Amino acid sequence: MPGYTQLPSDWAAVSGVTQILNKPTLSVVSATGAYTDLSDLPIISTSGHSGLYSDLIGQPVISTVGHTGNYTDLLGQPVISTVGHSGLYSDLLGQPAFSTVGHSGMYSDLVGAPALAPVATAGTYASLFGTPVISTIGHTGKYTDVIGAPVLSTVATSNNYGDLSNLPALARVATAGTYSSLTGQPNLAPVATAGTYASLTGQPTQLSQFTNNINTFTTLTTPGTLNVSGASTLATTSMTSNSISGNEAVAGNLTVYGASNLASTTISALTLTGPVTGTPLNGVYNGSTAVTNSKIWYGKGTTASGQVTFYPTTTGTSSGTAMFSNLLNVQANAVITTNSGAACPSTSINSATTTAVTINCILTGNQNAVPNGTVVYCTVTGY
Repeated sequence: MPGYTQLPSDWAAVSGVTQILNKPTLSVVSATGAYTDLSDLPIISTSGHSGLYSDLIGQPVISTVGHTGNYTDLLGQPVISTVGHSGLYSDLLGQPAFSTVGHSGMYSDLVGAPALAPVATAGTYASLFGTPVISTIGHTGKYTDVIGAPVLSTVATSNNYGDLSNLPALARVATAGTYSSLTGQPNLAPVATAGTYASLTGQPTQLSQFTNNINTFTTLTTPGTLNVSGASTLATTSMTSNSISGNEAVAGNLTVYGASNLASTTISALTLTGPVTGTPLNGVYNGSTAVTNSKIWYGKGTTASGQVTFYPTTTGTSSGTAMFSNLLNVQANAVITTNSGAACPSTSINSATTTAVTINCILTGNQNAVPNGTVVYCTVTGY
């Protein structure tokens, strides 16, 4: 507090502000710290103070060897033979009698040793008796040391065509290998090298809107009505309101527009090797939702290692333009002629996009891949 001085407490003070009140009563040892000032001291024996073994009461009787640790002070020592102290073989009683070779280990000290030929110890060919007479080539291995060696021509060792004698006279094309080095070349028409229809001369007039029995059409566009009743081959054909009633082989792109009649066509005789397109279908539902502008695509392929890939594109190849923006359904069936249920094929979809559909095809019985080249038909529906 301001105006006051703090005074230290005094343990010895009995009055005044420095007196410590309620002090405890301390024993004498608290002030002296001496062991003798302790009360109730324990009784400690002499050895407890001296720490001497000799002051210990009831000491055990220890023999001389217990103090010295000497073998000679041990009572009842065993009798040990000389060899037990020396460890020498010569001090061993009843030693076996060894022959000289038992000590020396030398072959020459063996009794009854066999008489060995010089080659047994020398190990050299020269120390052999009765060695064969070997010719010079037997030592050198050189062809030139062969006796009666045939005389070889130069080409036998050079391996050069130019060292042959009586060489044939070859035409320039034999070494050049080019068509231009040929003599007497034929006069080829442009189509022979161009390979295009446009390079043909004397092209036939394009056919359209004919009723045919047995005909082959290369490029046929029929906006009217086409009735084909014979075994015709249609390549790259577009049909609007047409009727096909015979066995038709379609080798190109078959596009069917409008109300075309295919009802009387035998499907097993219709070979489709190109993509088939058509006008959008009506009445197709995805669940309960009607889907407009839907189409159906058909394809045929053969398996390799249990798989086949189809391309629902405008060209039927991976480089074509996708015919669908969205897929609705993919179905595939494999063709194997068999009467065995285990050998029947089973198909599943490996992957499906708008440009490529890959089908797995296995045998039902052993789950192995179907044989390579198995025919698979695929149907894709989409829009």
